[in-house]
Amino acid sequence: MTGTHASTTSDRGMRIDVRDLSETVGDGHCVLDAVSFTIEPGELVAVVGGSGAGKTTLLEAIAGIRPADSGTVAFDGVDAAAHLAELRRSMGYVPQDDIIHAELPLVATLRYAAQLRLASTPPEQLTALLDDVLACLDLSARATSKSAR
Repeated sequence: MTGTHASTTSDRGMRIDVRDLSETVGDGHCVLDAVSFTIEPGELVAVVGGSGAGKTTLLEAIAGIRPADSGTVAFDGVDAAAHLAELRRSMGYVPQDDIIHAELPLVATLRYAAQLRLASTPPEQLTALLDDVLACLDLSARATSKSAR
């Protein structure tokens, strides 16, 4: 698996194929109903919806934290359920707002998260990466604004 994964992974990320994910919660409410989509490497995707719409359920199923009742997730054609341990080295999942520090400016919040995940990155390179991320997301003007919950 590792050899196949390494040879197909782009420098810009992995292709994620979600097929027919379905999940029903305890009260019989269907929160995912045969959800299917593909995310190409380098694409930025937002998952939005009201409370209880299934956003967290969907993301947890994709990340392998809590698999859906049915359906499949593949990263670069590799079945996530069958190779989750290997794939976890190539993915990250950030829960919605329990890691956001509402009193810190956006750039400080991002720097803190980046320092945890990129501990061996030199400070100058980390600053450049943060500047690039803020620019790519068109958030440079809000860098000193406090994080919103």
